[in-house]
Amino acid sequence: MATKGIARASTSNAKLRIVLTGFATQLGQLRAIAERAPVPGKEPVDTEEQLETAKSVNKAIQVTMGKAVEEICRDVPEGPASKDSGGG
Repeated sequence: MATKGIARASTSNAKLRIVLTGFATQLGQLRAIAERAPVPGKEPVDTEEQLETAKSVNKAIQVTMGKAVEEICRDVPEGPASKDSGGG
């Protein structure tokens, strides 16, 4: 029915937003490392150490986003978005 179709469309939109938000956050982690300028008078930052930290954070983001998508999908009815009841 129409309600089921609307629910599925809303879910698709929500899943897309979650995935894009997660990707942007992960990209931001890596971009921060790449664009970090050296600070005069301070010891240079260990890029390898930062990269490992970013990998850990990005993995946690990936897992969390996956769980969020699963939660969204759980309440959406399955099956065709609409069925013709044969009525006139």
